[in-house]
Amino acid sequence: MSYQPFRHDKPDPTADNGVDAFTNTRENLLALRDAAVLGVMPGWSMSTSGQAAQPDTVTYARGSERIRIAITWSGNGFPQQVALEYSNDLGENWQAIGTETITYDTADNVVETTWS
Repeated sequence: MSYQPFRHDKPDPTADNGVDAFTNTRENLLALRDAAVLGVMPGWSMSTSGQAAQPDTVTYARGSERIRIAITWSGNGFPQQVALEYSNDLGENWQAIGTETITYDTADNVVETTWS
């Protein structure tokens, strides 16, 4: 049996029967588990813009889908705000996922994060 990557088109409620729907759901859940453990989703490419050490954006792409992470850096060189967006049309239009704001103490430890 070969590894089954995540398939965004499965299960198909109009075409899959009960057994196929459950099998496809199980395979997708296992692929999501693997992605969470690994910290990457197989099949997605990554590119950056801006400085290599402190990129302005990190973009993941697969087919026509894009996930973009826009990073605002603080004066001490740490991410201060991270805005996440999704596009399903090659990046022509973006939908906001959310924005995380990170707060540090005087020793540069993360002490709070908030989402908006």
